[in-house]
Amino acid sequence: MLSNRHNQYIVALILPALVTLLALLPRGMVPAENIALVYIVAVIVTAVNTGTRPAMLAAFVSFITFNFFFTEPRHTLLVLHPPDVLTISIFLLTAVLVGHLAARLRERVEQLQNREHFSNIELIFMEKLAGAIDAKQVLTALDEALQHISGLQYELLTTKDAIQAQEQERPGTAAAIDASATRFPTRELTDGEDIVAILKTQSDAEARDQNDSIQLLVHQANLALGRTRLVADLQHEKLGKEQETLRSSLLSSVSHDFRTPLTSMIGAASTLQEMRDSLSPAQQKELLDSILSEASRLDGYTQKLLDMTRLGYGELKLHRSTVSLKEILNVIKKRFRHAGKEDRLKLEVASTLPLLNVHAALIEQALYNVIENALKFSPTDAFVSVRGFTEDSQLVIEIEDSGPGIPLEEREKVFEMFHSADRGDRRVAGSGLGLAICKGMIGAHGGVVEIRDPTTGSGCVVVIRLPLPDTGEQSE
Repeated sequence: MLSNRHNQYIVALILPALVTLLALLPRGMVPAENIALVYIVAVIVTAVNTGTRPAMLAAFVSFITFNFFFTEPRHTLLVLHPPDVLTISIFLLTAVLVGHLAARLRERVEQLQNREHFSNIELIFMEKLAGAIDAKQVLTALDEALQHISGLQYELLTTKDAIQAQEQERPGTAAAIDASATRFPTRELTDGEDIVAILKTQSDAEARDQNDSIQLLVHQANLALGRTRLVADLQHEKLGKEQETLRSSLLSSVSHDFRTPLTSMIGAASTLQEMRDSLSPAQQKELLDSILSEASRLDGYTQKLLDMTRLGYGELKLHRSTVSLKEILNVIKKRFRHAGKEDRLKLEVASTLPLLNVHAALIEQALYNVIENALKFSPTDAFVSVRGFTEDSQLVIEIEDSGPGIPLEEREKVFEMFHSADRGDRRVAGSGLGLAICKGMIGAHGGVVEIRDPTTGSGCVVVIRLPLPDTGEQSE
C-alpha cells in the first residue's frame, strides 16, 4: 500500500492514462468492447493500493477518458448515440461501486493486520511489564513497544528531561509552542502520585488510528508504574519493621546479656568496698579476678555488638594485607591466655600454607568467635582442634569441638542474629551474635561458612573456606 497521499493521487491519474495509451495503440491490440473492463481493472488496482478517495478519482478520470476517446463523437465529451449513454452510465456506476468496495475491503484487511500486529506488540509489552521491578524498566518496555508501531513519531521524556525541554522552548514564540503541542500531544505517565515521564506522540491524519493503541499502552504502563511504587512502599515498610524488630532484639539481648556480668561486677566491687578489712588476700584476689573476668566478658559482648552494627549498616571496609593463618591463630591463642583456655587449643596448621590477602583483624575476630563457641560448649578438659589446609584454590579452616553438637535443622539458623542452638544443659549463655558476625566477615572476603558432623565422636565441625589469591597477587 502507498502511504504518501500525493503518490496515491498520482497513481489514480497515471493508471487511467496508461489504459488510454494501451487502448489507442494501432492494430486493435485492445478490442473496443473490452476497453471499459480494462478501465475498471485500473480502478480496482488503484483502490487496492491507495484508498477510497483516490479510487473515486480514478473512476471519474476513467469515465472522462473513455467518453472522450472511445464514444462518438470522439475527442469531445458529447455522446451521440443513446446506447452509448447507457454504456458510459453503467461504466461510471460500476467503476464507482467496484472502486469503493475494493477500497473498503483493503481498509478492512489493513485494520485486521494492524490489530494483529498491535496484539503481538501488546503481548510482548505485557510480558516485560510483568517482570518490571522499577519505573526505569517500565519506561524501557514502553519505549521498545512504541518503536515497533510503524510510522509513529514520539518522544518519551522523564520528568527531568521534560522540564529541561520546556526551558529550552521558552525563547520561542507562543505560536511555535502551540504548533508543537498540536503535532505532539502530551500524555502523562504517573505512578498514582507523581508524574514519572511524559510521552509526546504524532497526531497527524496518518497516525490517528493509532491513538487508541497508544492510549492502551500508556494505560498499562501507568498500572505497572503504580504497582512498582506500591511494591517499593511495601518493601520500605517491611524494611522499617525489620529494623524495628532488630532494634528490639538488640535491646533485649543487651539488657539480658549485659545484666549478668554487670551484676557480678557490682556484687564483687561492693563486697570489696564494704568488707575489705575482713577479707583475706586470697579472697580479695578472687573477687578481683571475678571483676576482671566479667569485665572481659562484657567487653566481648560490646565488641560483638559493634561488629554487628558495622555489618548491618555497610560500614565494614576491607583493608587487606598479606598475612599467614598461623600468625592470626597465634594472636587468637594469646587472647585466650587470660581466661586460662590457651592450653585447650590444638593447632594443626602447616607453616607451608600460602599467605592470605585479607583484613587480618576481621578474620581474627571471625575465627575467635567460632573458637570461643567451641570452647564454651565443650567439656572443660576437652581440646578444640583447629586445622588448616588448601583445597581447590581455597584455604580451608576446620574448628572441631567435642560438645553436644548442633542438630541438622539448626545449622542454618545458628548463623542468624540472636539465635543460639539448643545444646542441652548449657552452662554459659550466649548473645547469639558470634556466628552471625563470623558469617558476615567471612562473606565479605568472598568465603563461606558451614557446619558438618565430625568423622568420629560427638560435637561439630565449623568449616570456613577463604579464596586464595593467585600467584601474581601473592608475589606482589
